[in-house]
Amino acid sequence: MTDLESDFPSEPSISRFRAPKPPPAHPSNLAAPALSHSGAAPAAFASDSPLAPEAYAPQGSLLTRFAELAGAAPTPFALALVAPAGGGKTSALGWIAARLDKAALVRFEAADLAAEPERALAAGLYRALAPTQGALVEAAAREAEDSAAGGALAQDRLDDLRKKLIAERQALANQQARRAALPETVLYDLPGAPVDQFARRMRGGFEARMRRFGLGGDPLLTFKDLTRDLAAHDGPGRLLASLRAVHGYRGQTNLLVYAVLFYLLAKGLDWLSLNKADWLGWLSRAHETGAQTADFLRDRIGLLESGATLAVALALACLGLNLWRAYSFAAPLLRAARQLDEDVATRAHEADHAVVEQRRVVERLAARTSAAAQQARDAELRAESAGAPKTQPGFLEPESARQRRDQALGFLAALSAALKAKNACVTVMVDGFEKAQDGLFECVAALLARPGFVGVFALEPAPCGAQARARLLQLPLRLDVAAEPPALAPLDAPLSPLEERLLDALAPLAGHTPRAKKRLRNFYAFLRPAPDAEADLGPALALCLALKIGGEHQALEAILQGGPAPQRGEIFATAQRIAAPISPEALQRAAALAEALAG
Repeated sequence: MTDLESDFPSEPSISRFRAPKPPPAHPSNLAAPALSHSGAAPAAFASDSPLAPEAYAPQGSLLTRFAELAGAAPTPFALALVAPAGGGKTSALGWIAARLDKAALVRFEAADLAAEPERALAAGLYRALAPTQGALVEAAAREAEDSAAGGALAQDRLDDLRKKLIAERQALANQQARRAALPETVLYDLPGAPVDQFARRMRGGFEARMRRFGLGGDPLLTFKDLTRDLAAHDGPGRLLASLRAVHGYRGQTNLLVYAVLFYLLAKGLDWLSLNKADWLGWLSRAHETGAQTADFLRDRIGLLESGATLAVALALACLGLNLWRAYSFAAPLLRAARQLDEDVATRAHEADHAVVEQRRVVERLAARTSAAAQQARDAELRAESAGAPKTQPGFLEPESARQRRDQALGFLAALSAALKAKNACVTVMVDGFEKAQDGLFECVAALLARPGFVGVFALEPAPCGAQARARLLQLPLRLDVAAEPPALAPLDAPLSPLEERLLDALAPLAGHTPRAKKRLRNFYAFLRPAPDAEADLGPALALCLALKIGGEHQALEAILQGGPAPQRGEIFATAQRIAAPISPEALQRAAALAEALAG
């Protein structure tokens, strides 16, 4: 426990949120209309509007100390500025607000909380904290809804998220299928695409080549089909696939066979020409007819060389015709395949980006669904531990107004628990109670009496509500008492053993309840003189504060008028023995200082 917590008894101390960076200014494009005025306002007149924080000048140093306490008090803690109407409470609240962390500060007007305090307070906290602590208030709101509905809302939310997840996964599958089918989409389903325009230009010439190759059907569709087949291959594979035009269509195989036969014929004639002596001699010796035939061929042996040359020429002609037909058929297809690659590459980035974005959507939704499933399980366990039935009968269903109130209370409880878990706190300022109905302050203060909240209220003196204020407020500061205190001890300075014994001894004067003892401790820690002050001023202040909290107002008035110190038997004698004699002057100064706090 820190020194500040030991001096101001409450729940464990809660730290502040870190102040966010101020948002950049957005200049408006709309020119403000010029406002006419009949004349300049006289400088001697003043408006009744609250002063700006920079223009407000606090009287004395107690308000500065009050603002310091509001920013570092343990929680729950309730402070108040007490002054009559027109006493500067609103201006002082604005000055204090300017010195606190804006990210953990919420201001209300009491009139805005009058109709439905629970809902109005919960809604105001939600709206004020959502910009900087969105996750925290969202979790608190969900927990409140689940608590009010016994886990049914969490289960409904989980069902909705699961349906969305199924739909988004189907959308991802569709995106991936469209990306995989992008070449076919560009080729068949995008009229006007560069590859489509090229195919249409080639339609007339390609139709004749199709007929020569024995292909039927629509020339445009056939051209696109063949382009698709080629585009399915990459690099060398595409060239190898295009070689099908050499042998795979009608007429091409015949030309290759003719080329081979002519080549073999040329080789045979060439062999006969080179070995004519051998075979002519054999033919001459065979029989008489063979001799006559050999003589006939010997005179015409030159025809063999000419025949071999002609056979080679015919073989080359057949092969060349085959290759030319194959090239004239495959070249447009290869060009169309390259054009298709370019078109697909142009659109692939957008399609890939769409797939990536959709995959991120699915991943985020899957994470949310997993978290919602855990929340639904937790809500069901909370409902079961609270004894809530899984299905309520109709006559137990709450009214809508009561249900909203219960949800608001659940939100405040959940937000308090979350703030306590994060070691953070929120300062809530409420002004204008004099304009609201009686009992509103007690209601709002009770709602804020939770860990994680520091309440700062602007109140008017009201003797009839003293008991409620003593019960709900830990430190009420009066603005209508211009007391300039001596040098005070730091708020986080620990109490000395002597001060601890003195407060314990004077506690019966303040009251016999633990709350009265805490109130005395808080009052004294706020007004405690510095260690270098007069030795009897601190004990005198503790005595005056105990009398004030205990309702001994006549005794305090007597002290302020210079009267004798009150004699309360053993209690006062014990205090005198602990702190040494207390001078009348110290008592008078301490009583004047004690008047700065509302009893």
